[in-house]
Amino acid sequence: MKKVFKSTIAAVMACTVIAGGAACKPKVDENAGKTAIRLSYYIGEFGDEWLKSEAKDWSASNEKYYIDVKTNLNLGGTIVADVKSGSAYDVFISEDCAFQQLFSGDYLEDLSDVLSVKPESKKSIGEKINDADHWAEAASENDKTYLLPYNISPCGLIFDFDRFKENGWLVTDADGSVSAGKDGIKGTYDDGQPATMAEFKTMCEKIKVSGVDDVFLYMGALHPEYANNVAYSYLAGELGESGYRTFYKHDSQGAEIELLDGTKTAVSIEDGYKTWQMKGIDAMAEFLQDYLCNSRYVSDATLNDRSLSVDASHTKFIQVADNTPAFIIEGNWFEYGSKSLIESNVRYGGKAYGESDYRYMLLPSAEGEKSQAFSQTGGSILVTKQNDEEKRAAIKDFLAYLLTDENMAKVTADTGMIWNYSYEVSPETRETMTKFSKNAYDMAYDTKNVTIHSAYIDTASTPIYAYSSLGASGLMMCSDLQYNLVTGFRDKGNAASFTAGIVEYNTAARWAGYLSQAKSYGFYTE
Repeated sequence: MKKVFKSTIAAVMACTVIAGGAACKPKVDENAGKTAIRLSYYIGEFGDEWLKSEAKDWSASNEKYYIDVKTNLNLGGTIVADVKSGSAYDVFISEDCAFQQLFSGDYLEDLSDVLSVKPESKKSIGEKINDADHWAEAASENDKTYLLPYNISPCGLIFDFDRFKENGWLVTDADGSVSAGKDGIKGTYDDGQPATMAEFKTMCEKIKVSGVDDVFLYMGALHPEYANNVAYSYLAGELGESGYRTFYKHDSQGAEIELLDGTKTAVSIEDGYKTWQMKGIDAMAEFLQDYLCNSRYVSDATLNDRSLSVDASHTKFIQVADNTPAFIIEGNWFEYGSKSLIESNVRYGGKAYGESDYRYMLLPSAEGEKSQAFSQTGGSILVTKQNDEEKRAAIKDFLAYLLTDENMAKVTADTGMIWNYSYEVSPETRETMTKFSKNAYDMAYDTKNVTIHSAYIDTASTPIYAYSSLGASGLMMCSDLQYNLVTGFRDKGNAASFTAGIVEYNTAARWAGYLSQAKSYGFYTE
C-alpha cells in the first residue's frame, strides 16, 4: 500500500502545471501490485490492438495477475531455442505450430484441461477446434496436449467482384446472369467462379485481352511462398483430399497410388519419398507454367523485382486504373493491413475501407471433390512450464476467456482474422464486418464445399517433418530452395524440368536419412 500511495503522490506532483496553476489527473497504473503474465505475440498485418484490448479486459477482472503483451516479428523460428534456453515469456501466440521438439523435456504446460472448458456453457473449447483429430496429431503427444490452435489465414487469389462483373470477366449462365459457383446457390461468396480449368483459362484470357498486364500480382521475389498456397490448392484439387493426405503423410495406408511413370503402387513411410512422384505433381507444375509463372499473365516485375514490397504490391492492386492487376495473391489479412492505403486512395476515386467487394477465387477441383484452399499460417498457442499453480490457473483462465465465441467473433469483425475454431458470429456482429471479411469467413466455414488446409499443420502433424532435417518447410522439396515453388520453377525453366527436379532431389538415400532421424526420436519404429 505504501508503494502505491507514494507513486500516486509523485504522479500528481509531476502533472502539476505551476505557471497556470492547473493540474492534470495522474495516470493510474491499473496493474499496480499485480504479477505479470508475460505474453509474446507474433505481430503481422492483423496488428496487436485486438490482443491488447482482450488482455486489458481480462486483467481488469483479475485481482492478482495481468497480461503483459510484447510483440515480435518472428514467425516462430526462434521459439524452440528460446524456450529450451529458459524463456522469459509465459505464453507464446505464434503463426506457426512447428514446436513438437518441445513436447519432451518438460518445457511446456499440458493444456488438456483447457480443452474441456465450456466458456459459454455450450461447446467445450476442444469441441470447437476445426478438424480436431488432425490438430491433435500436431499438438499432442502421450495423451497430453501442448498446443492450442490460434488462427488460419486463407491465402490465394483475391479479386474485386464488382470490377469483374462490370468487365464481364465472371462465369455466366446461358441467360447471362452470374453463375452460382461451387455451392450452387446464387448470392453467396463464390458467385461467378469457374467450375473447370477451361472456364478459368477463358476468364484469364478475357482479362488479358482487355489490356491488363498483370493478371496475377504477387511478390515473386520478396514473398514467393504466398504463391505456394495457390499451387498447393491446385495440387490438392487434383489429388483429392485422401490423395493429398497420402502426399503429406507419405503413407497410402495400403491403397495404391498412381506415379508419374504410370505405375501403381502402395507407399509406406519406408519408401515415402515416392509420394513426390505422385501423378498430379506434373499437373501442378503445368499450372505454374501456364498461369503463375507465365510471362503472358505475370510481369517480370512481379516475378523478379525485390522492390515490390508488401505496401507497393497492395498499392498497385488497390489503385483505380484500367491496368490494375486482376488478382493479387494475398491472405485474409490483406484488407485490414492495407487500411491506411485504402483510405488514402479515396482521394483518387477509390472506395472507402470495407466498401470494396474483395473476394477469394477458388480454383476448380477434380469432379466430386471439394474446393481446396490453403492457409498461409497454422497458428498455435503454447504455455511454458509454470512452477506456480495459481499463475498456471490464471494463464489457462485467460486462454479460456480469449476463446469464447463472443471474443473470437469480435476479433474477426474488427480485423478479419479467422480463428481455427468453429464459433458463432451473431447477426449484429456480422453487420460490422467488411465485405471481404464476410467473404473469407463464409468461404472458410462452408465445410460442405470447401476444405482449408494448412501446410504448417500438415507438416507439424507428420513426425518425419517435425523430427528430421526435412523440416516444417519441406512439403514440396524441389531443391535446396525447399518450399519456394515459384523460385524453384524459375530456376528449372519449364514444367517438365521442374517435375523432374522434384523427383531427382527426393531420392531414396535422402529419404533414408530423414527417416533415420525421426526414428531416433522413437517414431516409425513399429
